[in-house]
Amino acid sequence: MNMFRQLKNILYAYLELVLDYIGGITDSEAQRKYDICNSCIHRRKFFAVKICGMCKCVLKAKVKCTWCQCPINQW
Repeated sequence: MNMFRQLKNILYAYLELVLDYIGGITDSEAQRKYDICNSCIHRRKFFAVKICGMCKCVLKAKVKCTWCQCPINQW
């Protein structure tokens, strides 16, 4: 995945965090996704931030995204 696409994915996920204040994915659904990601073999750390090793998205942001999907179809 090229750098532009990674940046786009991160920006979209953070946009979803902002939209979450208006309404969107529930906290329990986001936690369910985060638990799956956190135990995944592809989870990586970039400094203190947990990211997906497959798509390079920030996990805390990606799990809040209503249109994002797990790259290995875990959720």
